[in-house]
Amino acid sequence: DLLLYCFMYLFNVCMVYLIVVRVPGDDVILPCQAAKSNICVVEWTRPELKPDIVLYYSGGHLNTTHQNPSFKDRVELVDRDLKDGDMSLILKNVNKQDAGIYKCRVITGDSDPIRTIRTTRTVRLLVPGEVPGNNVTLPCQAADSSIRVVKWTRPDLKPDIVLLYRDGELNTTDQHPSFKDRVELVDRDLKDGDVSLILKNVSRHDTGIYECRVKTGDTDPIRTIHLLVTVSFSALSKRVWSGLLPSLLTQLC
Repeated sequence: DLLLYCFMYLFNVCMVYLIVVRVPGDDVILPCQAAKSNICVVEWTRPELKPDIVLYYSGGHLNTTHQNPSFKDRVELVDRDLKDGDMSLILKNVNKQDAGIYKCRVITGDSDPIRTIRTTRTVRLLVPGEVPGNNVTLPCQAADSSIRVVKWTRPDLKPDIVLLYRDGELNTTDQHPSFKDRVELVDRDLKDGDVSLILKNVSRHDTGIYECRVKTGDTDPIRTIHLLVTVSFSALSKRVWSGLLPSLLTQLC
């Protein structure tokens, strides 16, 4: 089961689809419709991921070369013939990590020699999150097992440090106070490059984006995770109308 909210904002200047999945594990359809049927390419992306490709369809075939591995064998078009411009996406076996913003783009074979590329739809997918009071594990795996430093951050906080682990010791000097005595690594020996984080006694205030970094000479995060904590589905619906919608419109419109 899912709920779909369609919001018309500023006299049709911006249309936002908000899809709320009731039960993780369900399949969900993300709607997208093109005005024209002469479609050459369909591209679904999730901008916060690297690579950001969810589905790429060209010349009647799916191209998975640059697809984000988390969507492997889990996405397809509702209609590969793209009848009536329907480019809706089926996302199978939805899980909490699928929550985020999805964008649908189309390349049309217009009469103009330069093909037209346009963003036709932006969809926000919400998946019920962790239950307050539970412990949750945020997974992160490093390719190199010779790790000296592990750093988990939440960029929207100041200070942003969730956990800092250096040379076999936790360093709490610059840790955000809300995570005091609530975080630890799954394995302090970091066997096989496992730098996953245990977050204890989660609350709705823990909802946010978490980034995992290791000291391997690369400053880019090796994993970005969106954690959503909800009391119940009714509470999630209330959050959609009262708090999430205004911020969503601000981000997307």
